[in-house]
Amino acid sequence: MNKLTEKIKGSVFKKDVLYLLCIPGKNFGFFCQNGTVYFGRKSQEGTKSESVNTSYLDMNLGIYMQSNEDKNSFSTGYYDLLSFKGDLDSLYFDLFYKICTSYCNDSSNLSFPDFFSALTDLFNTNKKVKHNNTIGTIGELFFLKYVYEQKGINLTDYWHLNGINSKFDLSLNKCNIEIKTSVQATNTFLIKHDQIYNNQNNYLCAISILYAGNGDSLNSLFEYFMTVKPFANNVRFQIELNQEYIKSADNEENSKKFLLDNVRLYSVDDMQKIEGIPQSITELEFLYNFSSTKQSDINEVVKENI
Repeated sequence: MNKLTEKIKGSVFKKDVLYLLCIPGKNFGFFCQNGTVYFGRKSQEGTKSESVNTSYLDMNLGIYMQSNEDKNSFSTGYYDLLSFKGDLDSLYFDLFYKICTSYCNDSSNLSFPDFFSALTDLFNTNKKVKHNNTIGTIGELFFLKYVYEQKGINLTDYWHLNGINSKFDLSLNKCNIEIKTSVQATNTFLIKHDQIYNNQNNYLCAISILYAGNGDSLNSLFEYFMTVKPFANNVRFQIELNQEYIKSADNEENSKKFLLDNVRLYSVDDMQKIEGIPQSITELEFLYNFSSTKQSDINEVVKENI
C-alpha cells in the first residue's frame, strides 16, 4: 500500500468535498472526493474545457477549483484533472500513482492530453492481456469439461501441474498437451516454436469458441468446476482454478458467453517444422495453419498417455 492510499484510509472525509491529499510537484496535486482519487495540474493558458471517459481513467480539462481555506498549498484556479476509476488497492492504482508522480518531474515534453492518452494505452494494454488470459482460460476449461462429459475422463489432475510456471496446459504421464483458443472458426493459431518442438511427446489442441447468448461464460465454467464433483474435491485443482480466475478480465468480460465450436488435437510429430533455426534465435512465434495436418483421436491419445 503506498503512502497516498494510507492517507486516504486513515482520514475522515466529508461527502462531496474535494480534499487536497499531497503536492507531488509545483502546480500539481493529488485530490480525493467521495472515494475517487484525482491527479491534477494547473491548466495552461488558453486551455479549453474538454471531457474524455475511458474504462479506467477520465480526463477533464479546464475545471475551476476554489480553495475554501486560506493556505498557500493550494491556489484557486483552473485545473486539468485525471480521475482514477478502479480499485485503490489494485496494482493499477500503484501504477497510476507512480507514473503521475513521474510526470510531475518531467512534463515539459508531454501535454496533459498526451499524458492521458499514454496512460490510457498502458491500461488498455493490460486489459488486453487480461482479455487474452480470459479467452485462454475459457478454452482450457471447455476442453476439460468436453473430455469429461464426452469421453468420461477427468484430466484436472494433470492441469497446470507447476502452477504459473507450467510449460504446458496439461502434463499427462506420457505426453504434454498445449491448448490454443480462438474466438472465431479458424485453422490458424499462434504457436511458440521452442515450446512444442523438442524431444518430448507433445500435442497441440486447437479450440474454436464463438460468442453466443446461450453459451457458457468464464463465470459459469468457474461455477461448474467449483461445485461439480469430482472437481470440487480436488484441492490442488481448485487452487489453480482460482489463480487463473484472478488473472482474468473484469466482470463484464467474465460474463460474456461462448459456445464450443470445434476441438481438434494434433501430434507435433505430424506438424511441419522450420529447419535450420540458429541457436541464437529464441522465443520464436509464428502462425500455423492446421488445414493439411492430420488430426489425432482425442480419446485414444488421452487413454494411452494417462
